[in-house]
Amino acid sequence: MSFYKYASAEIGLKILDGTIRFTQPNAFNDPFELVPEFFYPDDLQIEALDFEIHCGNQNFDLTPIDSSAVCNDIAARNLVRELSNQIGILCLSRKHDSLLMWSHYADEYKGVLIEFDKDHEFFLGSFEIPYIKERRKINLTDFSKSRTPIPISVLCTKSEQWSYEKEQRVIRSLDFCRKIGTDINQNPIFIMSIPLEAIKSITFGERTTIKNQKLIWEKIKHTNIELKLAALANNEFQFRYDIIKYNVPLIKMNPMVNPRTAQIFLDEQGQLGEIAKFMYEKHHMTEIANLTL
Repeated sequence: MSFYKYASAEIGLKILDGTIRFTQPNAFNDPFELVPEFFYPDDLQIEALDFEIHCGNQNFDLTPIDSSAVCNDIAARNLVRELSNQIGILCLSRKHDSLLMWSHYADEYKGVLIEFDKDHEFFLGSFEIPYIKERRKINLTDFSKSRTPIPISVLCTKSEQWSYEKEQRVIRSLDFCRKIGTDINQNPIFIMSIPLEAIKSITFGERTTIKNQKLIWEKIKHTNIELKLAALANNEFQFRYDIIKYNVPLIKMNPMVNPRTAQIFLDEQGQLGEIAKFMYEKHHMTEIANLTL
């Protein structure tokens, strides 16, 4: 099994340049992120709360809470604020063929799908997101200094409506990340360095521009990263995954040139460039193969 990230071509290029974003909880697109229902007992002293939270995927026995208990919204909001100053989260998926994620996260099929080696040390401590029908209830006494701090993975639950994502997460302290600016919502952007060896393949979307395909090809042609195209299949709501480059450098094997991929290689020197030019200019399927859907 691998981990996957659906991303815009721009983000894909940044990852190939060796950096990847770890996002703070308050910058997520789901306001329920890390916001369970917190029960705040009357006899709990605020000084006793311990918000030093582990990042690993650990088992933790939560104190049962009666369903009629009144929970504290302020405590939940304060926790998200506190965590957003401490941690960044990398959100990945275990699913490689999601139509919804191609549309939502990969720039409406103009982006890429990045496949990662799940066994690489970069993903140490990753954990699956559980999808539940009702928000998790947590007794704030579980945070008291007399007990072991709660792992962050216990807080990471999502509504069943998100289950199509099959999400896998990696959490790191912002102390190990580098701030490089802010996003369009003025949230700080924190990144970590990621080695190319952690990347297994890049897949172009149905609408990835030729310009971006060429830029990505230039970055990976001398690497062991595989290159593919997720083209619309001739039937059903599914993709046809066409291999463009196998997981070997260009010096060992030429890419697969066809009417759909020929434009990527038009600027290459030697036999590869000549084959690409001939295919692009002479093949009877070139025009229809490159119609944008």
